[in-house]
Amino acid sequence: MMDPMPLPCITKQIHVRSNDRVLLYSDGLIEVENCSQSAFGVEGLTRSLTDHCQLHGQQLNNSILTQAESFGANGFQDDVLLMSISIK
Repeated sequence: MMDPMPLPCITKQIHVRSNDRVLLYSDGLIEVENCSQSAFGVEGLTRSLTDHCQLHGQQLNNSILTQAESFGANGFQDDVLLMSISIK
């Protein structure tokens, strides 16, 4: 990332501890829509994380992506970024 950013944006510092997990994702993940044009949304992502909380790394990412893509009537229509980070 560039510092300073080339556009105005809010930044925030957070403190992480051992065993915390961080998930970074792009809007393409939460904007996937079903046949009723309802978005997967942050709610769907939260449900998916809860469903797969025992998984880590690529297994977690694959499970979330599979659930989100299955939710979508036409799969992903935008680029998707998903990165999960486990703090040791």
